[in-house]
Amino acid sequence: MTVEEFKVWLKKFDADGDGRISKNELRTAMRDLGMCFTTWKSRKGVRIADANGDGFIDDNEIEGLASMPFCPPRHSFQDEMTEEEFKKWLKQFDVDGDGRISKKELQKALRSLGMHFTAWKSGRGIRVADTNRNGFIDENEIKDLVEFAKNKLGIMIHTK
Repeated sequence: MTVEEFKVWLKKFDADGDGRISKNELRTAMRDLGMCFTTWKSRKGVRIADANGDGFIDDNEIEGLASMPFCPPRHSFQDEMTEEEFKKWLKQFDVDGDGRISKKELQKALRSLGMHFTAWKSGRGIRVADTNRNGFIDENEIKDLVEFAKNKLGIMIHTK
């Protein structure tokens, strides 16, 4: 995600529309990404990025926030990918070749992107997408996993 994309994304969480990001709005944004320890991270983020000391992050300060390590993950996928590309990428982690993605396989895929807390995130992804509750993501459930990856993990996936 570029700094400009980060700015656009973060502004969606400006709940009161004042053009500044508060600690609570930053915490909401971090939770949307599926991050942990959001209270601590949002407090630290505002403290470090807030150059003028007003307790908020404004347009001029967002760039400082974007460079912090706990901001939206910078995956190996710098560009958007299609759903088909995502499926193809995910398939390489289907180590047993059964055509389904297990929690362990999803965890390995997320770890390959440099994500943290991959056991928790993969468990969450399985719970969200596994509609038949068999513990695996199969071809019929991949659409829900795509949505989870886009909305909660910050992976940029588009539909052609």
